[in-house]
Amino acid sequence: MRMHGRDFANIHVDELTHEQRVGLRTDFRDEFYYVFVDSVEFEQTGEASFYVLSDREAKETIGRVYKSHLDGKRRSRNENSDDFWVYPADLARFTDNHLERLGLR
Repeated sequence: MRMHGRDFANIHVDELTHEQRVGLRTDFRDEFYYVFVDSVEFEQTGEASFYVLSDREAKETIGRVYKSHLDGKRRSRNENSDDFWVYPADLARFTDNHLERLGLR
């Protein structure tokens, strides 16, 4: 899933080195959830995978993924870019194909 790092982490670009410095966000919203859908296999199986994360879980988990890949590194084309990929393996522990965490039933 393609995402923007600034949604989940604090990113500062060093003016001298042009390297990104990444910190985790702490502005968590209670009762706010993200639902990510992995529909890659939907065409073949007719089923998608759903991942449900609270705001805190999303910022901590996805922020760490971004930080591990880009903290202290330079982006090759645009130093201010925050595009990156999160893979199903990064969110596997939040799999909730019936959206039970949302309490909709």
